[in-house]
Amino acid sequence: MQDKADFADVLNRFMTRDGRNASQLSQQIGEQFGRYQRIPRETLYRWASGYVKRPRNCWDIVRLAVVLRLSRGEADALLLAAEHCSLEALREQAQTEAEAELLGYWPDEELLAPAQPAVVEWDLREMPALSIPPHAPLPTGSRLLLTPNPLFVGRTDALRDLAQTLKHHRTVALTGLGGIGKTQLAVEFAHRYGRYFPGGIFWLSFADAAAVPAQVAICGGLHGLNLSPDFDDLPVDRQVDLVQRAWREPSPRLLIFDNCEEEALLARWRPAHGGCRVLITSRRARWDLALDVVVLPLEVLPRHESVSLLRRFCTDMDLAEAAEIAAELGDLPLALHLA
Repeated sequence: MQDKADFADVLNRFMTRDGRNASQLSQQIGEQFGRYQRIPRETLYRWASGYVKRPRNCWDIVRLAVVLRLSRGEADALLLAAEHCSLEALREQAQTEAEAELLGYWPDEELLAPAQPAVVEWDLREMPALSIPPHAPLPTGSRLLLTPNPLFVGRTDALRDLAQTLKHHRTVALTGLGGIGKTQLAVEFAHRYGRYFPGGIFWLSFADAAAVPAQVAICGGLHGLNLSPDFDDLPVDRQVDLVQRAWREPSPRLLIFDNCEEEALLARWRPAHGGCRVLITSRRARWDLALDVVVLPLEVLPRHESVSLLRRFCTDMDLAEAAEIAAELGDLPLALHLA
């Protein structure tokens, strides 16, 4: 018979992925659920160190699971490792409105998650394999402030590869040197293929990790998903929870994590399941295998595309001059733009 998972081991795995320490998690629990529901930092340390094998209060574990943004299966694993019952059993045992609301983080419809891939595949199957679709309006509720670049040239093979890869994989990373055009390619893809993600396109800059929660929250407001009439009056943490719950629905959506360089940030903000595809732009070429990231390296522009780009900037430049400048700049798109 297989040994039961050790609670400390399970907890440490989720805390490591999240990236916050016990003190930060304790503070977050207090801010989100009120100071009387806060789990003391010392208690979390004892749990993580293995000093406490079985926390007595199952609802403390549930609150921690919410703050760690665990999926239903992950929360069940944490509860069972502490010898408590599953979320579904707790739902039947809930005695107060607060307990029922807490379990609402994992709505009943999440039980339908195994059927979701077919819904997603049906929409994404329509993406063309060879032709590059023209620019089109983004789906209602999208949040992408960057408009198509009128000087964008080439990259047709990269666009096709990206479309085909996102059909079959949840997370794809465009990787390469700074200035090679990763962000511009992601923008171009969104405006050309966005129609195949009817749940919306959502752009998040990961350049400042501390700013990500506010960006996620904005996605649920009046000019985004418009999740509730009083959404703008809710605390940011509650707004984030509602957006992440929506992102776990079956509807195909594209999340673009621009400048995402840390594995912990990807693990923390990528939906555990549902219809979302995640497109990363990053200089990081290697990712933990457990994250299941498909890497698409982006190379410098082919010489003829570099020449075409330069001549768009300067229409009276002849071919020979443009080719010479492109060679000197190593066909790097950002350098060509600044030339």
